[in-house]
Amino acid sequence: MLNDFTGADKVYIACGYTDLRIHSIPKPVVFGLEIGTERAYYFFMLVILVCVLFCIHRILNSKIGRAWIAIRENPDAARSLGVEILKYKSYNFMVMGFILGLGGSLMAYYYRYISPEMFQIDQWSPSSCYGYSGRSWQSGWSAGRLRHPFNVYGTAPL
Repeated sequence: MLNDFTGADKVYIACGYTDLRIHSIPKPVVFGLEIGTERAYYFFMLVILVCVLFCIHRILNSKIGRAWIAIRENPDAARSLGVEILKYKSYNFMVMGFILGLGGSLMAYYYRYISPEMFQIDQWSPSSCYGYSGRSWQSGWSAGRLRHPFNVYGTAPL
């Protein structure tokens, strides 16, 4: 696995970290209301999804989004028009990191447990990483097929 290649488990033990799992994560509380049932959590996640999609839509229709599209279509042409490719790729990385961090934290609240073993690199699919040429619904579909709440161990039919 990855730990055999990187030796990360030895570093954790040398630093005194023997157990990286977090147990008994409390149920989320939003505006003083505890989200205790799966139905309530579903609607909470639906609101978060709509907010994230709205923000992505706003970003893609801004100057940054137009620069991302130009870079995707032809980086050399975008550079010749004055688009700073490194800067906008960094913005893309930051937005992606925020969304993935939000998703990971919401997953921890859902399972009320989190561990590094839940995020193995061999469970990723190229389609969920690269997307489909700017079609956000298709890349979202492929990422949703990868891991959803009822497919924890990859056993549910797709």
